[in-house]
Amino acid sequence: MKGMPLLKPAKIDGEPIPALLELLKTPENNVRERAKIELGGRETPAVIAAVDQWIAGLDKSDPQYEHHRLEGLWVKQYHNVVDAALLSQGAHLARATRPHAGRARALLLARSRAAARSRF
Repeated sequence: MKGMPLLKPAKIDGEPIPALLELLKTPENNVRERAKIELGGRETPAVIAAVDQWIAGLDKSDPQYEHHRLEGLWVKQYHNVVDAALLSQGAHLARATRPHAGRARALLLARSRAAARSRF
């Protein structure tokens, strides 16, 4: 809109993993998506460990708490990692993030596939 200040570009390229995870809290979808793409190019063990720590440290009183956890799941999805424990709470996540219900359902499908594989 005319007269509104421009958004300050987020630094993403080469940023440390914890800084990229914090960008997942921004309201701008473009910033969150670019941060996930950058995280997708990092070493999987380091990213997954950092995501787990980041999710554990989220403020449960934050109105965006469930959305932030879902962002963490999506980072894990970039690395083809299924977090069955967090996905077991998937129905709650899907309700909390209605605009992203399709992606949440995809994560729930991944959970059911992971459960089926673990039976063998």
